[in-house]
Amino acid sequence: MSQCATLSRAAALAIPVTLGAWTVQAADLIQTAEQVGRFNSFLGVLEATGMADMLKGEGPFTVFAPTDEAFAQLPPGTLDRLLADEELLQKAVQSHIVTDAAIPAGDLLGQAVEVATLGGGTLAIDGTDGVIFLVPIEVSVTEVEGQTVVHQKSVATPISAIVVESPQNSVASTGPTATPVEQEPIGVAIVVEPDLGADNGVIHGIDLLLLPSEVLQSF
Repeated sequence: MSQCATLSRAAALAIPVTLGAWTVQAADLIQTAEQVGRFNSFLGVLEATGMADMLKGEGPFTVFAPTDEAFAQLPPGTLDRLLADEELLQKAVQSHIVTDAAIPAGDLLGQAVEVATLGGGTLAIDGTDGVIFLVPIEVSVTEVEGQTVVHQKSVATPISAIVVESPQNSVASTGPTATPVEQEPIGVAIVVEPDLGADNGVIHGIDLLLLPSEVLQSF
């Protein structure tokens, strides 16, 4: 997967994941996040979207939850703009939640995978370098000489300590009308607090708020 291959360039700058370093008393995902005490901002947006009640349900769920420090990195006014638009806020929150699976960090380390998120998005996850990187994937469709070509394009808010170049999308065409896609910087989230287990799933704390392209384009 080309997106994940790109993410591995940043491995030398990342902090290795230490499994089992965070343990909390078993409860539902919302209670677990409250017990940890480092996800208050994320809990606030979950309440604002009404998704907190869902994460108290049977599940299982995997939640990639931005820490309070991740929210503190947002440019001034970003969170206020999200809170003012219920639809955009919901899309942003959905990009952090995987339904019907509780995925432990051990299943992500050593792997480069794509997982579907709530709302129909996709996360590219790369754990091949001993740390776990995440970036949303946007799928777009274009026409090249009458043929439909599907591109996958990595997008995220560029508010990370790690910035890498996204790979060029390749277009299988020999004709002169094939136009290369320009490279652009992307923000890469890192799992910094893995395996916070709950009765109905697992939380992995991340150091960046993931914003899908439709949210970024509204700013």
